[in-house]
Amino acid sequence: MQHQNLRRCCYGLAALFLLLSTAASAATSVWQVSKGKHTLYLAGTFHLLNSADHPLPDAFEQAYLAADTLIFETDVSIAQSPEYQRKAAALVMFQDGRTLDSAIKPATYAALEQFLTQRSLPIETFARLTPVGVSLMLSSIELQRLGMSAQQGVEYTFNLKASVDNKRRDYLETPDEQLQFISRMGQGEEDDMLLYTIEDLLSIETELATMKRYWLTGDITSMDSQYLQDMRTRFPRSYQDLLVSRNNAWLPHIESMVKSDGTELVMVGAMHLPGPDGLLAQLQARGYQLKQQ
Repeated sequence: MQHQNLRRCCYGLAALFLLLSTAASAATSVWQVSKGKHTLYLAGTFHLLNSADHPLPDAFEQAYLAADTLIFETDVSIAQSPEYQRKAAALVMFQDGRTLDSAIKPATYAALEQFLTQRSLPIETFARLTPVGVSLMLSSIELQRLGMSAQQGVEYTFNLKASVDNKRRDYLETPDEQLQFISRMGQGEEDDMLLYTIEDLLSIETELATMKRYWLTGDITSMDSQYLQDMRTRFPRSYQDLLVSRNNAWLPHIESMVKSDGTELVMVGAMHLPGPDGLLAQLQARGYQLKQQ
């Protein structure tokens, strides 16, 4: 499940970080994709987890054991590096002398100030951040409070296993490409995005529990109806940029993997799977057989 987005799946990496503690389940967010004799595994992930979310569902481990190559959204090792973090931080800070209060409406600023006061956080700390930077920062603070970290996430866990086992790894995007998505996130939707973030963070624990349940059981119908439909309506530009365009860019690579020799395990954020623009529906429309694990 990149990205590693705050309300339901997209803003402030928070949507892409939602997970659940793992118990036995009849279905998971892992699918076998096949055509003829060729097969790969497609797994929906969440980029941040906590220790209670381990061990992960057995379907992930079985797909890992069956795979010759692991495919991630991007190189998670580079994405955790100080250089990458510095680049990401620069993208969500004003570089032209502006401050946050000049970039959002007074009502939005007042709502943010009220929220920060409740959290005993001075608004001055956020003055140089862009609206998306504030969303990301607030999400990070709340997720850390809940014990969530990338080091416990699905990708980091399997990247480490693959390194130890000397399994081949490859990537759908470069870290710099992912930074460009961050730089464009929420453009033209800044006030709505920030207000949405504040609203979600007020009930983040309840929301996480619901999203975790959907992820654990691979309930893509609920993921779409509860989260992506809302995003399509309220944030169409971000939906197109963060999900649709990336899914469409990944599909040719995934199709070529299915047709190749060997078996791949492709791991992408869970919200890339559901809905009419999701990877599962598009693969099925192209004649691939899907079997939920």
